[in-house]
Amino acid sequence: MASTGGHVTFLQGVIALSLIMVIYESLGGLRSVAWTDAIQGVLPLVEFIGIFGAINYQYGGLSAVSDNLMSSRSDFWQPPTGGQKRLWLGTLVIVFFGPSVYPHAIQRIFAARDERTLKGAFQIMVFMPLFTTFFMFVVGLVGASQFPGLDRQGSE
Repeated sequence: MASTGGHVTFLQGVIALSLIMVIYESLGGLRSVAWTDAIQGVLPLVEFIGIFGAINYQYGGLSAVSDNLMSSRSDFWQPPTGGQKRLWLGTLVIVFFGPSVYPHAIQRIFAARDERTLKGAFQIMVFMPLFTTFFMFVVGLVGASQFPGLDRQGSE
């Protein structure tokens, strides 16, 4: 809605994008799905590189962010409490075991060309949640260092 200046509502955008995806997946088959998977994998990688470039340029790098957090939010460096450990454990369980039951991931497994391709995909897929969530974690740390008084509601 913000990118269209209010001319297209959220619901209209969701419906339009859904129709586009149904059309190209129906016409292109699994090959089009594989291409969109590849593009959706490369785009975040390019964005992550851009994020780290912006962090280095705008905020002086991760060491400067760490120093800023050390002075403004020393609670970030304290060992977690029992409740926080339980929350982290639940998050890790979801991040590492959740993707194994997603239908779209299982569909890609059935579509593997051969056993070698399937093994290679599994070797990469195991580390992808850790790799992708690391960058989101870093963005969260930068945000916490730049907006020290921001609460959970304000961050939304």
